[in-house]
Amino acid sequence: MSVNPYIKLILPAITGCLLTSAVKAQTTDSIKIAPYPKYNHVTPQCKLLFGKNYRQLWALPVKIKVLHLATEKGGLKITEEGGGNQTKSLHLEDAAGNKYALRSVQKYPGKALPKEERKTVKKDIVQDEVSTSNPYSALIVPPLADALGIMHSNPEIVYVGDDEALGK
Repeated sequence: MSVNPYIKLILPAITGCLLTSAVKAQTTDSIKIAPYPKYNHVTPQCKLLFGKNYRQLWALPVKIKVLHLATEKGGLKITEEGGGNQTKSLHLEDAAGNKYALRSVQKYPGKALPKEERKTVKKDIVQDEVSTSNPYSALIVPPLADALGIMHSNPEIVYVGDDEALGK
């Protein structure tokens, strides 16, 4: 089944990595990094109350491609910011006019809370619940959709470092 290039997704692994990793990423094709190790660095009581979930997977360093906006797909330019209550995203376009979405693997559900609760323990609990999702779950959709004959995107997990094309 052919894939519509207008619905292709590129999913970055944006993490709380050190600046040195981001600088290194500019000159390399891949990087070994974990999506969000903090989910696995919790107390046993936290795991008991909120579950083991996919914490180890969020903390497992994997080798992933580094996305360079200036060279990927002949050069990608940012057309607008996106994202709703849970993700940070950018809409991109290549020179041929094909459109792409760049979304964070990490979710930020705290924005869905009322403003007065965003700096409370409720935000921490809601944020921790992201560990219930598998950070790589989007990668299983294409083979399942192919088997069912459903049109789909082909997401990739990529790392976006400190790229000049991002601006401020």
